[in-house]
Formats: sequence, structure tokens, C-alpha cells
Amino acid sequence: MSGRHIFPVSFAQQRLLFLDQFEPGTSAYNLTRVIRVVGPLDSRALTQTLNRLVIRHASLRTRFVVEADDGYQIVDDSVEFQLPVMDISQFPQPDREGEALRLAKELGHKSFDLTLGPLFRSLLIRLGSADHVLVLVMHHIITDGWSMSILFDEIGEIYAELAHGKPAKLPEYRAESGRRFGARRRRTLPAFVWIGASTGPSSAARQSIV
Repeated sequence: MSGRHIFPVSFAQQRLLFLDQFEPGTSAYNLTRVIRVVGPLDSRALTQTLNRLVIRHASLRTRFVVEADDGYQIVDDSVEFQLPVMDISQFPQPDREGEALRLAKELGHKSFDLTLGPLFRSLLIRLGSADHVLVLVMHHIITDGWSMSILFDEIGEIYAELAHGKPAKLPEYRAESGRRFGARRRRTLPAFVWIGASTGPSSAARQSIV
């Protein structure tokens, strides 16, 4: 079918699909990360950055179905991603960090429907004119903690290019067909690694909240 591609899931993804059917609506397999951004921020460039990531990483365009007890991953050709902005700058200064943390936890505890994409969401929380918190939540079926660290690295590189004209230094893709990728993942344990990932997490401060 035009606009999407269907491939088998890995054994790890099959297990997560089973657990999701066993306990629908759970947020136990959500991975939530936050990053504090201090200084001027171009929210439009940040939204464009996230959409670039959607184009770059097929996992961010992937959803899942189960047919006749077999799991399949459906990779859509395109997904339009919007970045909601929550302004809490009207809160008293001492209360803003606590409110930002509450909003981040709330987002992290919201469940995903694995049959609908994208299986990640984000929120930009504005604490002040030059003080923001970016929250990113993804389902473990498409990522892991290491991969999310790499994602934040790429967000920084792409944003610097879009907002400041600094060329992004991104790992090259190690492209392979979805069919080969699914078959290979059935022989390995992790459900997913970022395509093109060749470097570890940067030293940028990050905080896991769930």
C-alpha cells in the first residue's frame, strides 16, 4: 500500500506487543526524559528540528498491529509532528520548577495506543522568556535509554543548524531494508537502536523523571 511499509517485529517488540494486549492502557513502558534549556529559544526552529528527526528515523514513523497472533510494524512514509507549548511563566518563581516536573510526569504517564502513531510525544514548557524545559516521551517498543540520549544529541545538532546556521554533524545512515532489519532484530535482544547511531551520549545535563 502506498504511503506505508509493513515488516515483521523483533522478538523484543513481539513481547512488548503481548504485554500491551495483556495490560492495555499501561504507561509502564514509557521512557521520559527532560532537558533544561537556558537562553533564547526559537520554538519554531525546535518544531522543525523534531520534524527533521521524524524524517530521519523510521522508528518515529512506526506503529504496530497484531494479526493472527503475529506482530507487524507499519512504517508510514510521513508523520506531521507538532510541538505543544505550555507557558507557566505566570506562576511564582519558586513554584515553576515543581509545576514543570508535574507536567512532565503527567505527560510521561499518559499511555500510547501502539496501533496509532507516532509513538512519541513532546512538550515544551516555558518557565520564562529565556528558560524552558523540553519533555520527550517515547514507548520502549521503539527506543531505549541509550537511543534517547543519542536523540537529544541530534536535537542539539539540528536545532543549531536551523536556528543559528551551524552545520549539523550527524552520523550517516546505515541503511537496510525493513525486511532485513526485522529479520536481523529477531536474532538480537534490543527492540531498537537509532539508525546511524555511532556515538555515545553527550555530557549535556539530562534527567529521567519516571
